[in-house]
Parts: sequence; C-alpha cells; structure tokens
Amino acid sequence: MNITREDIGNLNAVLKVELTPEDYQGKVEKTLKDYQRKANLPGFRPGKVPFGVVKKMYGGSITAEELNKTVSESLNSYILENKLELLGSPMAMVDEPLDIDIVNPKDVTFKFEIGIQPEINVAVNSELAVDYLTITVSDEMVDRYLVDVQKRYSNQTATDVSTADCRLKGSFVELENGEPKANGISNEASLLIEVIKDEALKSQFIGLTVGSTVAFNPMKAFENAVEVGAMLGISKDEAEVLESDFNFTVSEITLMEDAELNEEFYAKLYPGEEIKTIEDFRERIRKDAATSFVQESDKLFMDTVVKTLIEKANLELPDAFLKRWIVDSNEGKVSVEQVEEEYTNYATSVKWQLIENKIIIDNDLKVTEEDIRDHYRAMFRFSEEMDDEMKKRIDTILESFMKNKEEVRKINDQLHDKKLLDLFKTVITLNTKEVSYEDFIKLATEKN
Repeated sequence: MNITREDIGNLNAVLKVELTPEDYQGKVEKTLKDYQRKANLPGFRPGKVPFGVVKKMYGGSITAEELNKTVSESLNSYILENKLELLGSPMAMVDEPLDIDIVNPKDVTFKFEIGIQPEINVAVNSELAVDYLTITVSDEMVDRYLVDVQKRYSNQTATDVSTADCRLKGSFVELENGEPKANGISNEASLLIEVIKDEALKSQFIGLTVGSTVAFNPMKAFENAVEVGAMLGISKDEAEVLESDFNFTVSEITLMEDAELNEEFYAKLYPGEEIKTIEDFRERIRKDAATSFVQESDKLFMDTVVKTLIEKANLELPDAFLKRWIVDSNEGKVSVEQVEEEYTNYATSVKWQLIENKIIIDNDLKVTEEDIRDHYRAMFRFSEEMDDEMKKRIDTILESFMKNKEEVRKINDQLHDKKLLDLFKTVITLNTKEVSYEDFIKLATEKN
C-alpha cells in the first residue's frame, strides 16, 4: 500500500491511496471462509457449501467492503501521522466505477480531495483595542420606570363611575350594520381607558356605569393588533384586518390608583435594603437598569471582537473545495445555487470557529462536567447552608438534567462563550464609552 499527496492549491490537495492485492485479498479470503462456515444454502448441508460457490455469490460485495475498510483506516492513519488539520472531511474523487475482479485481483487506486485548515496568526492581548459601550441610565428612563412601577403595583378599588384611571371589565360583541353580527366575534375581557389612543374615543369611556354600552372600533382605539387580538380572543393576523365595530358592555369598574412612593412601598420592592427617600429609590432603579444593560453591552462587545479578529486574521479558505464538499456531504439536500448564495456567511462562520478553537486551546479554556453541574446548582441557588434533604433533592434533579445530552451541550457552549467573554474583557484594551440607550441601539444596528 502506498499513499501520496499532491498539492493542487495552497490549502487543497489530493491523497492517492494505492492498494495491491496483498493489502486486501487476505482479509477477503478470511471473511469468505467465515461465510462458508456459516452458510446455509438449499442443496448443501450447513457449513458444507463449496468455497467457490460462496466466493461467486459474495466475493464482489465482500471485496468492496474490505477495500473501503482498508482505505478508510489507512487514510485516517495517514492524516493522524502527518498531523493534517482538515476542513470538512476527505471527499472521494470517482473517475470511473470500481472494477473488482474476484478471480484475478489487481491493484486498485482511490483518490480523495482534502481541504486544509489555514495557519492562524492572531493575538488576543492588550494591543487589541475594542470599543465597549456602556448605556447611560438617563433621568427620563428612571422617570418612565417610576410611572410603570407605580401602575404595576397600583391600588385597585371598585367604583361606580369610570374615570381616565379606571380598568373596565366587560363583554365584546361584534356588530354588523349596528346590530350583533350572526356568528360574529364575542369575548369577555378588560381594557384600560388610559391606553386608548384616540382621544375622542377615550372620552366615550369616561363616566360609564355598570351596564353601560359603548360602540367602537377596537383597532382604531388601541392601534395594536397584539393587544386587540388578546382582548377579542383572536389572532394578531385576524386583528390586523379587523374593521368591525364592537359593542362593549361594562360589567365591572376598577379604579387604578398609582402606588404611593413611600418607605413601605420601597421595602416591598427591595426588602432588607435601607431605602428611605425618593432619591434613594431612584438611585436603586438606576443601578438595576445599569446592571440589566450589561448583557446588551457584552453582546455588542463580543460581536465587535469576533468581527475584529476575523478581519485581523485575514484567513484564506479553500473555497472551491468547501463549496463542493457542502453539496456532496448534504447528499442532494443543498443545491449548488444555495451554497453560492449562502457561502459568505458559511465562510465567516468557519473562520470564526477556527479562530475560536485556537484561542480556547492557547488559553486552556476548558468547561468541565463540574462547571456544568455548578451552573445547574446556581439555578437552584444551592448553598452549603441548605439542609441535607434539600441538597439530596437538588442532586436528584441535577442528575436528571445531566442525562439530557442536548441540554448539557447547550450549557457547555454557553459556558465556553462566557469564558471567552471574560478573557476578552480581561486582556483586550477596552475603549469604554458611555452612550444613551437610543444611541446604543443605533450603533448596534449599524454594526450588525
């Protein structure tokens, strides 16, 4: 047996595997004799079928099988011994059908095209500088949160007459020519008067009592297909094309009084913290908002680092080979045209995978099974102070989670991403810039 390599490009080569009958015929003969011992054919006693008959019946298929096995093992050994880092997998080059002669075995040659990984020269250190955008929590954002939280924790009391601060519960009935429509839409739901967009319509809902009826167009009133769909018990798509008026008959009126901002309210939202004044409360809101924005800042930072490293690495790929390999390996599920259309994104993904793997190896960024277990434990807020019974219950649940290989793989990927992010934020020079949330969204959109 002989394996030779012929380079046909910087990152492209053909491996030629040449076999003589001595490389495979002994294995074929051994397998045929095993078949002979087990063969059970009409007209022959079990195990007494003549070798020539077995060879004639099974020789071709067994020879092909042994050839494939021998070539595969030899090819893998060659790749390992020569430390070839491949892209994709070896792709068989079929010039003509394999000619198997079981009577007079002969030399056989197989050819495989391979794509080779490019050399990666990219450094992740302080010389690499990347913008890190932190979102400024404006006074306006804090104000909006204050209004929202007061309404979410509002005091609700039944009342007889509706005002702009009321929630109305009642029944919707679709109309046609001013009358209830046969088989039309009907539903029981609630609405908040203050969210009605049309001011003229909003005034019709003020001063109502239980039993009052208002005819109106919900889409005109709320201008939100999701809200209207939920209110009427129909889909968003159905709501978007809805033009009907509806009767809304009031069955319940609730006054929604904004929660009072005082120490009792602050303690309800942040138990155990010393929040005494509105200024303390606003500062706590600002802190929470800033923390919630870190994830968005991290994501944009990570995207920027990835793009920067791909550009700096300037990797070359064996594009023609990869395109053929994608089509070949997908066995007809992907067309040449589809590959051409989507190849730029695919190539970018491959380049990042290569860079990422090198960074992981160079920096020994390992995710262990214990890391994954700790991740799950954190979900249950596991602590050593827990009693033994609770620890056992958590361990039992944890073991069931660890058996879900797909979920474990996802957690593994997440933890790898986290380790990469931590590395980048530690070793790369961060050009920290404060921006408004609106500017952050604009910049993130431009970058992506």
